[in-house]
Amino acid sequence: MKDSGADLYVELTCNMAPDRTDGITSYYNDRFFIRGFNNAAFANLVEKSCLAASGADAGGVKPAGPEAEMIMDCRIPAVRLDMGNLQGSGDKRRLSEDDYKKKMAEGLYQALLQAFEEME
Repeated sequence: MKDSGADLYVELTCNMAPDRTDGITSYYNDRFFIRGFNNAAFANLVEKSCLAASGADAGGVKPAGPEAEMIMDCRIPAVRLDMGNLQGSGDKRRLSEDDYKKKMAEGLYQALLQAFEEME
């Protein structure tokens, strides 16, 4: 990833944990401090934008664990967006709907536009 020249990194996932509630959760790399527009700010922006666009429940913005290998190695603003729980009744239904997926994509698009504005 170091040689890609990327400005931002987004990883999209869904979880299947039976003990997790429905909702969108954003994870960020808390190992590297990035001046200005940092990982936590990027994760917060992505989560807020996707929530506003989709109407989903909020799972929160949290530091990533060891399972998020890709974002833990990023030295650019990075977020792992967990779009919902495939074991949860509400998320499972929503994630199968084309309209919901389009709303999530629009939320992510708007977040990326805002992120680039913040970084200018």
